[in-house]
Amino acid sequence: MATIVVIEDEEVLRQLMADELEKRGHQVITATNGEEGWQAIRQQKPELILLDLLMPVMSGYEVLRELRNQPEFKETPCIVISNSGQADDLNRAFAYGATDVLIKADFDAEQLVNKVESHLPGYGQT
Repeated sequence: MATIVVIEDEEVLRQLMADELEKRGHQVITATNGEEGWQAIRQQKPELILLDLLMPVMSGYEVLRELRNQPEFKETPCIVISNSGQADDLNRAFAYGATDVLIKADFDAEQLVNKVESHLPGYGQT
């Protein structure tokens, strides 16, 4: 079981992701914006983060920048969740330190779990 922080401002998607990961035995902490998510990351020290890019208060890009500037979180896998499959947006996310990406319109519950667990030690290949 891993601790995962899900930072997503869309309630339905946030709950869907949390439910699917909890079914697999993971502990999931959710946040509705980047600032709340950054606080959860610092408090919970998760094994993995699912992060929306465009959110109120603090964007996913800002969270990524903070995450990668902290030595204790430099290696924490962070999967970006994006509405956009645009190369510029994805390249920017990777430049800020994203580990992987999920396009909101292109994934289902099984793909979510497989991608998350592929980045967790003991679950799959990174």
